[in-house]
Amino acid sequence: MTNIIKKNGFINGIILGVILMAMSGYIYFGDLKLMNSVWFGAIKIVVTVIFGIISILYAKKKSDGLITFREAFSAYFLTIFIGSCIGCLFMIVLFSLVFSPEKIEIIKNIQADFNVYIMKLNYASKEDIDKAIAISKTFDPSSVAVIIKSAMAFLLRDCLIGFLVALIFRNKRTV
Repeated sequence: MTNIIKKNGFINGIILGVILMAMSGYIYFGDLKLMNSVWFGAIKIVVTVIFGIISILYAKKKSDGLITFREAFSAYFLTIFIGSCIGCLFMIVLFSLVFSPEKIEIIKNIQADFNVYIMKLNYASKEDIDKAIAISKTFDPSSVAVIIKSAMAFLLRDCLIGFLVALIFRNKRTV
């Protein structure tokens, strides 16, 4: 990984992390209903991908228009990794130090209600819905392990998108 990729990925990752923190802050301090909004989630994904693409384009520009798949993916990954880490740390601080147990219980109930709603939309059986409700009573969204696990799942999703983006922006071989 070149210094250009490292420096650019780190800077863009910090900017992305601050934006993700602002978006999460708006959800948790402004409107909790957005927590389960598909559109708001899609916007977060698009913002993440755009920052990854910006990192790739900047690295490609600085290397005279020549970039390999590995360099393109490295630029993308470093950006989203730094941004995801900042966002994850922000969530840990929020749930551990800022939110009261009552607010965490409200968040937990909103998530459980949304899960039941989705299960009903997908014609889940009454037994499955009852099992999900029982599981949601023991689920703790404020647990550091749960926050890290979900951040890793989102990072994996974003990496899969990054593979496709890196394939698009890499230089193709000429025959």
